[in-house]
Amino acid sequence: MTTPSLPQCGNALIDDGHRRLMAALASLGEIATHPQNRAETLVGLKGFLDLLRDHFGIEEIIMRSVSHAGAERHARIHTRLIDTLGEQVDRLAFGAAFPATEVVARITDMLIEHELVTDSEYWTSLDAAERPDLPHPAPRPWDRSLDTGNARIDSHHRALSRLATRFHRLDGRTDTSHLADLLHGLNTLTRLHFRTEETLWPESDPHHALAHSRFLETLDHAGRRLLEGEMSPSAFARDVLDHWLDDHIRADDQPRFRVLVP
Repeated sequence: MTTPSLPQCGNALIDDGHRRLMAALASLGEIATHPQNRAETLVGLKGFLDLLRDHFGIEEIIMRSVSHAGAERHARIHTRLIDTLGEQVDRLAFGAAFPATEVVARITDMLIEHELVTDSEYWTSLDAAERPDLPHPAPRPWDRSLDTGNARIDSHHRALSRLATRFHRLDGRTDTSHLADLLHGLNTLTRLHFRTEETLWPESDPHHALAHSRFLETLDHAGRRLLEGEMSPSAFARDVLDHWLDDHIRADDQPRFRVLVP
């Protein structure tokens, strides 16, 4: 199981914590593939929860220190996430029939979603406090007319919009390593978002799935052009992300998800 490379927020402690958490899950994923390692996987998962609690504690201290307005709400989300993941581990400990690999995969998806969606809410606060050397374009206010009415889908859309803001500020930088991490994070979030949409929509809809597949191809192609210097980060954000996201929400997502209970 490979370790996902997610966008860096710019704070060394938080970024290192995210890397350690994802590496721990990747290692657990390898262990869990062997049914005879169920007990070892369980011990590893409990150790992972301890590591996650420590990371959340550090993250909350840093959010308060940069006066992030959503720090208290974010801390409550941490508590709920720890409780949810703990329940998954407890079910495995009490002999649940599902394989350990399923638990590790589920926890990995939940952590990726937390890091790319919830954590992106404090990026602007960190940037202003810790990275004064970089340009900091203000995040575009979310257009409420783009809401679908489904809270999880809307949180993904807002996170994608925040990622676009981070691409905009990278024009003129010659170091592509941060850009590559940001692209990988965008690809990871987009795929997670599409899987979520296709799971939540109760009917088989090949046209919606096909639109997702085609955009992923566009994203891969544009990403290669971006890394090769044939497209600027701001053009990528505007032409690939902003325009597509607006059209996809209005034409595809809103007609479907506004009929569902959030």
